[in-house]
Amino acid sequence: MKAAPRHCLCLSAPAHHSDLGRSLYSSHSSTRTAHETKVPAPPPSTALFREALDIHTLSMYRLALPSVALWARRPAASAVFAASSGASLRWCSSSPPSVSSSATPGKVKVHIKSETEGTEKTVEAAVGLTLMEVIRDVAKMDMEAACDGTCACSTCHVIFTEESYQKLLDAPSEDEMDMLDLAPKVTSTSRLSCQVKITPELDGISVRIPNEMENQMGY
Repeated sequence: MKAAPRHCLCLSAPAHHSDLGRSLYSSHSSTRTAHETKVPAPPPSTALFREALDIHTLSMYRLALPSVALWARRPAASAVFAASSGASLRWCSSSPPSVSSSATPGKVKVHIKSETEGTEKTVEAAVGLTLMEVIRDVAKMDMEAACDGTCACSTCHVIFTEESYQKLLDAPSEDEMDMLDLAPKVTSTSRLSCQVKITPELDGISVRIPNEMENQMGY
């Protein structure tokens, strides 16, 4: 008995379909290639410049590392000064503290000229005394000082030099001005010596005792 012949069904795309697929693939490949080539490659000069810039930046960074490390280890100058001298960092005065010309701590030099006696003296005066006490008790120069420093007369009148007058910290009071109005030979730098306290700022002052006095107390 003969076997029945087998019939094979072969499915094959029509010729026109195969051509269409190849056409679409070729079109897609050409589109992708065109898209990829839209961004032009940087010219050789640009690439070389970027490479040189990267090398320069790296070199500068390497050179800066030692100096940065050294700066980080270095203590602040103000801290070194404070540790070595015990000075306070809060002190921020723009001018140095005044230094007395006197060799004795707590004292200042005062130059006195007496027109009545015709003499001059330079003495060391303790801070806190009045100028009247310096003239009368320290310099031992003639000064009546009839009211003994109570601002009730003008017999302790003195005249400051212009430079010395600028060192005074306090202006004369109303009572002192009233007494100065009654004193002879008053000038713009006149003061009652009983009303002037010796302070470190008055170091090196120079005053003159006029040769005319008037005792308003009547004795």
